[in-house]
Amino acid sequence: MIYGTLGMWLILILVAGIGVYRYWTRRLGGAVVDWLMLPATLVSEAAYSAGRLMTGRPAFGGLISPQDVKEDACRFAISGKHGFFVSMLSSFLALVMGCLALAATTKWLGRGMVHSLILPNGLLDLTSLPKEPPLQWDAFWDFLVYQIVLLRRFCEMIGKQDWLNWRVGLFVYLSAIFSVRLGPVRHDWRATLIVAVILMALLAAVAAAVPAVGEFVEGTLWYVLTYVWALLLGLLALTLILTGVAALLYPFLPAHIRAK
Repeated sequence: MIYGTLGMWLILILVAGIGVYRYWTRRLGGAVVDWLMLPATLVSEAAYSAGRLMTGRPAFGGLISPQDVKEDACRFAISGKHGFFVSMLSSFLALVMGCLALAATTKWLGRGMVHSLILPNGLLDLTSLPKEPPLQWDAFWDFLVYQIVLLRRFCEMIGKQDWLNWRVGLFVYLSAIFSVRLGPVRHDWRATLIVAVILMALLAAVAAAVPAVGEFVEGTLWYVLTYVWALLLGLLALTLILTGVAALLYPFLPAHIRAK
C-alpha cells in the first residue's frame, strides 16, 4: 500500500511541477524561465537528450527553450518507430537525474530545514505526508484539510530560517527549481507519468528484497517527499496570489504598458 501511495504523491508532484513550469513560461517566456532555473534545466534537458541520443534519435531543440513556448519543438516531440518508448527512456533518465540532484541538494544543504518541517522540536508529529490514499469520503476531506495544515507549517518553517546564512537561500532556490523540474517538464507528460509508475514498481521490488531500502522509503525519502510537496504547494499559492494582484492592478496601469 505504501508504494502505491508513494506513486500517487510522486505523480502529484510531477503534475504540479509541470503546471507551475508551463504557467510561468506562458507568462514570462520559455527562455526566461529556463535561464532562471539554469542548474535544473541543464540536468533535466541533458539527461533527456542523452536518452534520445542513446537510441539514435536527434535531441529536439536546445537546452534552453525559445522565448515563445509555442515554438518549443520539445513538446510532444515523438517521432519514428517506437518513438513513445524512446520518450519513456528519456523521461526515465531525466526523472532519475532530477531525483539524484534533489537528493544531493537536500543532503548537503537542507537536511536541517527538512527536519524542522517534519520534526518540530525534535518530535515526530503528523506533518509528514499520509502513507495511505484517501479511499473514503471522510478521508478525502481530511486529505484536503491536511494540505492547508502542511502549507501553513511550511510557511512558518520558512519564516523561521536564518536568511542571512547563504546556505538557506541557496537550498531554497535549488530545491525549488529541482522540484519544479523533477520530471522533463518540456516533454511528453504521458511518458513521464508512466515512467513514474514503473519507477515505483521497481522501488517496491527492490525494497521487498532489501529491507534497508524499505526503511529508507518510510523514513528519509518520505520526509524529503513531504518537503518537496509542501514547497510546490507554496509555489502554487504564491503564483496564484501574484497573478491575482497583477489582475487587480492591470486596469490602473498606463495605457502604453497595457498595450504591450
